[in-house]
Amino acid sequence: MKEDLFQISYENDYIIDVGWYPEFSVKGNFRIVVVKDYNWDTFIIEKKCKDLNTLDQLMKKCVG
Repeated sequence: MKEDLFQISYENDYIIDVGWYPEFSVKGNFRIVVVKDYNWDTFIIEKKCKDLNTLDQLMKKCVG
């Protein structure tokens, strides 16, 4: 339940970032964001979920 769980940067300046928000809260959720050119103010994609199966499915959609 940490905020910073996973981040990958691609050569085309896209970043996928996964974390748990709010950090350490059992009421929180996973959040996946895709950004371009390090523009953290505007997400290309933002998805939220509570469980690992859904997280896996959403990650596949973000990468594909």
